[in-house]
Amino acid sequence: MENRKPPEVVKIDSGYELEHRIRQKLTDQYGQRAATVHVHKLLLGLPAKIPDLNEKSYLEEALICFRNKAFRASVVMCWNVAFDHLCHFVLTKHLGAFNCNYH
Repeated sequence: MENRKPPEVVKIDSGYELEHRIRQKLTDQYGQRAATVHVHKLLLGLPAKIPDLNEKSYLEEALICFRNKAFRASVVMCWNVAFDHLCHFVLTKHLGAFNCNYH
């Protein structure tokens, strides 16, 4: 399979993996699990629900990372969105209460 033209598998450090076109063909033929499809649809709808353009931009980049299996980067970027949103919320709507409860 490795010596075919084009190759069907490629050698990597830990062994072999299917060549991208072969993987894509199998994915197209057999599809993805229902849970995976559902999660992807939910994630695609999230940016439209965020009015702040900066937060939306970061979330879209986090989703790009997630789709490309850069999960750690995706988690960090989502944390940045959540923390920025929390700070903005406290500073614009509850700063007085926040300052009063701080001793």
